[in-house]
Amino acid sequence: MGTFGALATVVATYGAESLKQLGYLIILFTATCIVYVLVVLGAIMRACRLSLFGLIRFLKAELLVALSTCSSEAVLPQLVRKLEILGIGRPVVGIVIPSGFSFNLDGSAVYLTMASLFLAQAMGIDLSWQQQLIMVGVMMLTSKGTAGIAGGAFIVLASTVTAVGHIPLAALSLIVGIDRILNEGRVFINVLGNAVAAIVIGKWENDFDTEQARRVLHARTTTPPQDELDTAKVSAGK
Repeated sequence: MGTFGALATVVATYGAESLKQLGYLIILFTATCIVYVLVVLGAIMRACRLSLFGLIRFLKAELLVALSTCSSEAVLPQLVRKLEILGIGRPVVGIVIPSGFSFNLDGSAVYLTMASLFLAQAMGIDLSWQQQLIMVGVMMLTSKGTAGIAGGAFIVLASTVTAVGHIPLAALSLIVGIDRILNEGRVFINVLGNAVAAIVIGKWENDFDTEQARRVLHARTTTPPQDELDTAKVSAGK
């Protein structure tokens, strides 16, 4: 009801044309997330001689849970278990994943920067390079630990806008209606980025079984998941 009221206020104040601009923001944010995953994370996985799409298929269940809850830490136990199965040592996973969900928030960084620039342009405010750098610096500090809170990045955006003072706080009503959609891309990148980071640190510390990772990822691409096999066995028994 709150989201509906915010969208109704935006449309009543700025007209139906504002919905088109919000649609452009969603498309641009989605395209940015896709480019980041394919170019940045893809290049890292190629350097590790592993398949990015194989890793996405391997973590399919965890990524879907994160998308549905809009919280990265909702999949923390499952992600730790999956990465150990992948061949990463338990000490590396136990340090990298919990700390990464507090300090390595790639998706939150993309969300906060794009949302702040969109609000500035929507309000007709021309931010200088110095003002943009100040906002990025403040967001890097205030965004730590938001992975465990659904919609936590929006609260960080509100606090940053208030602290910096370059953009009116009331401007946040423009994007509150689409915040849930943007959060889905944010948590997807957060979870996948931290999984890739665990692989990199594991190779760096020589605590990563590359051959096991290749076998696991290859098995996921050539055979059905184990839960599907179990379901098939039960159905056959009946």
